[in-house]
Amino acid sequence: MAEFFYSKHFTKFRSPGAVWQKAVVGLKAIGLRELPNPWTPPFVVIPTSIISKCLSNPHRIENILKPTLFKDIVSTGAIEFIVRSSAEAETMDARGKFESRKAGPAASAIAKACAQLLRRQLRILGSREAKRVGLALVIQEWRRVFQSMTSKAG
Repeated sequence: MAEFFYSKHFTKFRSPGAVWQKAVVGLKAIGLRELPNPWTPPFVVIPTSIISKCLSNPHRIENILKPTLFKDIVSTGAIEFIVRSSAEAETMDARGKFESRKAGPAASAIAKACAQLLRRQLRILGSREAKRVGLALVIQEWRRVFQSMTSKAG
């Protein structure tokens, strides 16, 4: 089975031969990788090669995406994760067709969220379209960003 792709945050998991191409990891993952580390939480990408196996065998998704595969992302200590679709063909016409799903901190919760998201994408896109768009999944820590809107009276 193909390996996951790790963001630059995971120095010990970087594969020297890993080629980050949109056909392999999707446009969202390419964009996240281009950002400086402080601007994005650590993330892992399940490449299109693995997702294609899931899409071809939806009844075997849980056997393909076993919780043990997610131990590295869980090791970040995040209390909540988000699983995001990342497609090679994310155009304005496809807006709203690619979804995300939150997951708890356990590897089993991430595996379950991945399976649920893939099944939902199959319902939305259909099997042929889901395969055609080159679907990958990005898993990263879920962070809420709060901005203070207070102003000082002068």
